[in-house]
Amino acid sequence: MLVTMLLAPVCVLLMLGGRALGGGYPPIPHMKYMQPMMKGPVGPPFREGKGH
Repeated sequence: MLVTMLLAPVCVLLMLGGRALGGGYPPIPHMKYMQPMMKGPVGPPFREGKGH
């Protein structure tokens, strides 16, 4: 539950940031590029947090 609550705003911020940086580019290609980047940094810290 906590992970999804934290991930939701992060996804929204990434989408908004992608649109701002992309300018005229469509949002779908940006999503494809953003998702793998997000999975890397976001995954491990949450696992460490759960361990504590």
